[in-house]
Amino acid sequence: MSSYPSALQIGLVEYVHSRSVIHRDVKPDNFLLDIGSNEDTIHIIDFGLAKKYWDNETQRRIAYREDKNLTGTAQYVGVNVYLGIGKCNHAHSQYVSKGS
Repeated sequence: MSSYPSALQIGLVEYVHSRSVIHRDVKPDNFLLDIGSNEDTIHIIDFGLAKKYWDNETQRRIAYREDKNLTGTAQYVGVNVYLGIGKCNHAHSQYVSKGS
């Protein structure tokens, strides 16, 4: 799979975000292509670092934070993660790939 996100990969990440979850380790290795069915299907895997970004009790996003340690695979993290900023799902919406 390419190191650049496809429309299907972006759609999966958007779906995860719509469920109030940030994956926090979006990278090509965490997408699987199922070619065994009638139509090709793509899956997102490895939710070990995933985190809810919406607090159902307060009806608010998780608090803005700075000076956070790196979470995820350094080669693929968003710009805000490099800067030590953890702001809801915004950091993961900035996909950056430095290549292999």
